[in-house]
Amino acid sequence: MEDVERTPRRCGVSAYGFGGTNFHLVLEEHVPGMLTARKREQVAVPAPPPAAPVVAATAPSSAAKPPLRGVAALGAATPAALLGELDALVARVTEGFLPPAAAPEPGVLAAAERLVVDFGTPGELLEKLGKAKKALEAESPKGIAALASQGIFRGSGPAAGKIAFLFPGQGSQYVNMGRELAAQLPEAAAVFAEADRVMAPILGGR
Repeated sequence: MEDVERTPRRCGVSAYGFGGTNFHLVLEEHVPGMLTARKREQVAVPAPPPAAPVVAATAPSSAAKPPLRGVAALGAATPAALLGELDALVARVTEGFLPPAAAPEPGVLAAAERLVVDFGTPGELLEKLGKAKKALEAESPKGIAALASQGIFRGSGPAAGKIAFLFPGQGSQYVNMGRELAAQLPEAAAVFAEADRVMAPILGGR
């Protein structure tokens, strides 16, 4: 049994920042002569598997990778024309129409006035289109901006820049988080598999 009197005191300190910027420290009491009296243990970290060959990126194909959820996109030259397009879409959806599971047309996204709505069910789409209609009629920039958190996006003017995804450094918050993404995209499944090969020997199992 280890000598309790010669066991240094230890503690852990964690600091959690907004967005997943977390820092963790393990502090140990200094005991003179302990490092020379005990043999240091070294853990062998297996080398990561060789990286996959880099393949030249090609233009994304909307036909090969349809959106995971429905996307209703409208484009027009003026705000009034956009509102007219919205009214027409509401009428069609009410009659049973649903936008196809495909990425928006480039011409729609390049229009001067744009509206993009994310949806999962016909009922959800109708509800969001109703909210978008009220916001457009009220001509309230703050009201329109608030709808972005609900999957309703309004664009005006030249469309510039690229879409970027920022992933905070957090682990999964629930079981099977990311499973749908891995099932839909082989690239994501390959990244998960590589991470598992690297970390399983270090963590001692699954």
